[in-house]
Amino acid sequence: MKLSVAMIVRNEAAMLPACLAALGPCELVVVDTGSTDTTRAIAEGAGARIFDFAWCDDFSKARNFALQQCTGDWVLVLDADERVSKALWAELEALPQSAGAATVVMRNVQAHGHVRDARLLRVFRNSPDIRFRYPIHEDVCESVTAYLEREGQALVQLEGVIEHLGYSREYAASRGKRERDQRLLEQHLRDEPHNLYSHFKLLELARFWADGPLAARAAPRAFKVLEHASDLKTSPWAGELAVLIANALWPKAPREALRFLDALATRITPSAAWQLRRAELLELLGEVEASRSAFTACAGFKGQLGDLQLSTVRPRMGLARLAMAEGNLQEALSWTQQALALSPDDPEAKLASSLLSKAA
Repeated sequence: MKLSVAMIVRNEAAMLPACLAALGPCELVVVDTGSTDTTRAIAEGAGARIFDFAWCDDFSKARNFALQQCTGDWVLVLDADERVSKALWAELEALPQSAGAATVVMRNVQAHGHVRDARLLRVFRNSPDIRFRYPIHEDVCESVTAYLEREGQALVQLEGVIEHLGYSREYAASRGKRERDQRLLEQHLRDEPHNLYSHFKLLELARFWADGPLAARAAPRAFKVLEHASDLKTSPWAGELAVLIANALWPKAPREALRFLDALATRITPSAAWQLRRAELLELLGEVEASRSAFTACAGFKGQLGDLQLSTVRPRMGLARLAMAEGNLQEALSWTQQALALSPDDPEAKLASSLLSKAA
């Protein structure tokens, strides 16, 4: 098997060396969108095939240009601020013949040493039918899904980790990512006002930057588009979009927010984000058994794309809170310890474990 690593870069001299040092034998394809530092020299020193691409405010076009240069059987898409673990590289070298694409665990390094894991689709067969969409937050899932169905191949879940260093607000702000992403998203929505994916990403950006006014402006527009959308079941992020809309439109009205989420039950493919928020709203409303059922259902989601904490740590802490409210401290401690085993640095789980260990 020949593996191509496809990257787009611009002024990544600080991050690129460690990224390249973590790679094993591969074809390294680097597309430069206008570097003025030593990025090109670093890539050349690693044996990369380097191509120039005139930046046009469209990440998908740059990504797809990189894919066109790849000659390997498989493609791994990377950014300069990402580090491939040895365990993941070993999995990449042993991909089964039945596979057509693979997800990886992206470990987002946050402030104070905390991490947050997400499952992302980053590995796929090298095919001209597999291409990215959207100018910002580019996504390849739609074309990969169509390719897998046509070829009768499987999507496999790799457990190896890619460490992502560019997730913190401080780093993103230093690179001007917020202003760039918001500008490109709003520009895309002016061109395609009914594009739900970009509505979702704009609300996600508002959440990441804790920008309440932006969420308040974006949510009503997304709500109107969502009302008339007909293909929600094919969009794995639809449940999370619904949660972002509900949080923005009904921040202090849990009954209304829950009614909105429940009305979408038959229109979306249930997800951890959707089920978790339902459970939390039911908890706020004092509907204990319904909340417990929803938290349990949320903890049952496996292998979904997106934030892994939504189906691991968060529902277990919800079950711990319900047990605490009923005075079942040993049960609460058990759920808290399970959460800590999954995420040792989780602040809520650490505090609850300390208090419960003393009380129980």
